[in-house]
Amino acid sequence: MSVYKDNKSKTWYIKRSWYDVNGKRHYITRRGFKNKREAEKKDNKLAVQVSDGVNVTENPIFADYYDNWVKTYKGTPNGQSNSVAPNTLTEYILQGKRIRNYFGATKIKSIKRTTYQQFINDFGKDHAKTTMRKLHNIIKACIRSAINDGIITRNFTDDISLAYNQDKAYKVTYLQDKDIPRLYKYLYDHRKPQYSSSYMLMLMLLTGLRESEVAGLTWDNINLKSNLITVEKSWVYTQKDYGPTKNGSSQRIVSVPSKMMDCIQELKNNHKTKVFWSKTHRCLPGSKGLTECLRTALKNLGISADDFHPHSLRHSQVALLLQADISTYDIAQRLGHATTKTTEETYAYEFEKHRELVNKKINDVLSKKIED
Repeated sequence: MSVYKDNKSKTWYIKRSWYDVNGKRHYITRRGFKNKREAEKKDNKLAVQVSDGVNVTENPIFADYYDNWVKTYKGTPNGQSNSVAPNTLTEYILQGKRIRNYFGATKIKSIKRTTYQQFINDFGKDHAKTTMRKLHNIIKACIRSAINDGIITRNFTDDISLAYNQDKAYKVTYLQDKDIPRLYKYLYDHRKPQYSSSYMLMLMLLTGLRESEVAGLTWDNINLKSNLITVEKSWVYTQKDYGPTKNGSSQRIVSVPSKMMDCIQELKNNHKTKVFWSKTHRCLPGSKGLTECLRTALKNLGISADDFHPHSLRHSQVALLLQADISTYDIAQRLGHATTKTTEETYAYEFEKHRELVNKKINDVLSKKIED
């Protein structure tokens, strides 16, 4: 029997013990039940949870659990075996600060779906949709881990309405479809091997690789015979050293047009290992240098795109692939996304524009059939 009556307080309590898989004995006591039936109901629930492997004795502070999850599965600042890139790790740490600021010392088992929804509502008042989606997806993954650890049984982040402030949306400038090949031609015609910025921008435009991924390429990643590039690491500018890619799905093999590969080969004498080393500046081009090179090209082409920056070239890559009727799955693989959903959400503008063209094509075909 594990249900008892406290004659002094006239209430009921539970006292249960069990052995874990390692043979260690655990004890748990719960007091303050008004009657025997209420205590038995709770006791039965505990028995089922123990049988299912739920850790009924542990109830960590949510913020503490999150920080430990990041440390264990993502990495630590200056860590030698981090599973994510430094910039991505910084994002995880930032979300941890947000969690702690809002939830404080709240225990993880005390958080209900309505509690979490209120957090999303409150935080979403001053943040953009992209920010809220990142925050929610990271917390959702953390809570899945808590379920796998047997600490909780339900994911309180499921079926949440994502709240956000539309006025905070990050403004992205897109190139007109006709301007994308013009930009590439300009960079191609004005390239100089001793200045590698234009080469990096061309490759980013043609592959959708991130700036850090391009900078992280070494000559053993370049297969000139097969026109393939292996993305297996990134360049961490702040540490002036190589680091992991943004995530596991970012490690990939990307095909490159032979004309671009011929250009890359022009850089062979700049450095024995680093592909895009600038012989003149004796470093790898960074965001500032790439942006200046890109802005100069756009200005000389008469293209007005004040907010267009090197990372925007990934949008241009998506536009090129959609124009060529490349599947969403293949686009996601090329960009290093884990799912097609990530690709469609990140580049919603390009996909919406493509859907409009597809719908028009369908309507034209159907109209012609009806008329015939």
